[in-house]
Amino acid sequence: MTADNKNKLSVIYIGDLSYTPLDLIERDEDYVRTCQKLSPGGSSSAGLKVWVRSKNHFAWLRDFTEQIGCPANFIEMTARLVLAEQWNVTLPDWLTDADVLEQNLLEIDVDFQQRTHFETRFLTRFLGGTFQTDIFSASDIVPAIKTLVSNDAKEAFEKYPLLQRCLENRCNLWTKRSGETWLKEVCKRLPENSGEIWQWLSLWAGLHGYPDKLLEYVLAQEQIQFVRGIPSGQLGICLWNLRHVNRC
Repeated sequence: MTADNKNKLSVIYIGDLSYTPLDLIERDEDYVRTCQKLSPGGSSSAGLKVWVRSKNHFAWLRDFTEQIGCPANFIEMTARLVLAEQWNVTLPDWLTDADVLEQNLLEIDVDFQQRTHFETRFLTRFLGGTFQTDIFSASDIVPAIKTLVSNDAKEAFEKYPLLQRCLENRCNLWTKRSGETWLKEVCKRLPENSGEIWQWLSLWAGLHGYPDKLLEYVLAQEQIQFVRGIPSGQLGICLWNLRHVNRC
């Protein structure tokens, strides 16, 4: 949008989308009040956004602004565009209007103070700050898994299937950006196997210090290789965190 367009009045049609911004015209009284504000001697219209639900009000405002010589942009908002405005986010190309409407994303309250990406906002809203970062570290393993196996997370994934896709995308990003093979393996397994990783690490924490043979009775060889692939220093961090969590 050019600087000239930013300084114009914006009249935005949102129909019945679940969004209630300031300066929303829903009734004829709202329309009259807006016209008074835009009339000469009223408030400045520069950069003002007016939202309307009715096609009639949308058309009436177009005629009215032409009559009074008020430069204006007229925009018909889709569910995607309303979500971007409401959540203060940039949207991925794969997110459709149908996704937004079918999963009632416009009805979710989010902290929209700082602009960010849709996936970050969605993940942080339901899974917490661990999923806000673009880089995954060893210290994030236990908090991430603890969150993913919680009942709250399970309910969120069931209610909002898109959350699983966002998690997969975030874990793919973590995998690409990690420089350590063992951490890549953790990131690859998180979306589908977080509960299993939690179990493997818990067993490893409980049996750590006992003869290695005991681990073979409770974990498959592939699982043993996975936990033993974690460097000893990093494993110590994971084990300490697990023991601390299990005591809580």
